[in-house]
Amino acid sequence: MISLSSGTWGFVSKEGELYDGPIVDAWRNALEVYRFKAVGDGTEITCSVEIGDEEDAGMFDESWPAALRKLKEICEN
Repeated sequence: MISLSSGTWGFVSKEGELYDGPIVDAWRNALEVYRFKAVGDGTEITCSVEIGDEEDAGMFDESWPAALRKLKEICEN
């Protein structure tokens, strides 16, 4: 199994890179973890997130399925 963890250090916006401020502070302790496990002829991907604001965490319920479908498409073609 391979694991990849990602934390939030800042954001890129129209104004440039942001490393401080209320938006960044809300995500400062967020942690995303991706685990890749070989299963038969394929790969099982497990994703998890730790974030303080449940409202922001809900964004992952919408974005992850679309992103994982795109990842699957890229990997299989």
